[in-house]
Amino acid sequence: MKDLKFVSYRYEQSPEGMFMLQIMFGQSKYYVDNLSVNVKRGMRKKIEMGWLANHAPIGYRNDRDTGTVAIDDERFELLRRAWELLLSGASTVPQILDRLNSDWGFRTRKGRKTGGGPLSRSALYKIFKNPFYAGVLAWYGEWRPGKHQPLVTLEEYRRAQAILGRPDRPKPATHSFAFTGGLIRCRCGLSVTAEEKTKPSGRRYVYYHCTRRSRRCHEPGVRVEIVEEAIIALLREIQLPGPVERLLIAKLDKSGTSIENLARQRSASLAQALGRTQQHCEPSWTFGSASAERRGVCRAPAEASGGGAQA
Repeated sequence: MKDLKFVSYRYEQSPEGMFMLQIMFGQSKYYVDNLSVNVKRGMRKKIEMGWLANHAPIGYRNDRDTGTVAIDDERFELLRRAWELLLSGASTVPQILDRLNSDWGFRTRKGRKTGGGPLSRSALYKIFKNPFYAGVLAWYGEWRPGKHQPLVTLEEYRRAQAILGRPDRPKPATHSFAFTGGLIRCRCGLSVTAEEKTKPSGRRYVYYHCTRRSRRCHEPGVRVEIVEEAIIALLREIQLPGPVERLLIAKLDKSGTSIENLARQRSASLAQALGRTQQHCEPSWTFGSASAERRGVCRAPAEASGGGAQA
């Protein structure tokens, strides 16, 4: 390299030129370090004031007029419903993501080059693990109270971390539903799943709906009572052919007769065993002993037969 030429500077390959180049490098490094310190100072000051110092997460927006963080009216309530599904313990994160994108039409904020699409699974996990939604600002390992409107309470946030399976945390509650597992199917041909809903009054309801794995089904959920009535009506319409019905009735009658005969035989056998036991337990008096005269001796059948053999 012979020399360096810039728009306003020129450094030759000489001791003086290298010395001036080192001075310019030092000034640039000082400018960058000083800028970093000032930026961090400003961010720390804003955090101490209770406001987020960088880009707002999903569900919120940066208000440029006031320099604060405001809620995103289009996405805030949808995320609140997603948190409620997680806190209920009846839905997994993939199920919540499917409902959020497919059923509720959630889309991220459109930017210049990115955004405007459905929420990803990793982004939803980040939302559920971010303490910002509980009104807390995390800054270098420290939690500071924020002035923005929280989406959940701090207690709900801790419950969510427990459900997500953090160490030493309980797992989400699981439910067993009668008609899942392929017994019934949706009109689109896919299998159905179920979830339990709790009304404000405290009453619980079970709803069945399509798994929507193909993202094309829009059938609404159905309560379990309606599903049970439909299954009962279907079973009532099933009729057996006449010969098959008569054959089954004959077999049932024969089976019932056999059970009655077996019960009578068992009763007779028990009565005979009771009679033999009573005979062996009759009082036996021995005249040579005063103590034996005052009590009855119940002889076992084996002892009685053994005494007869000795005689």
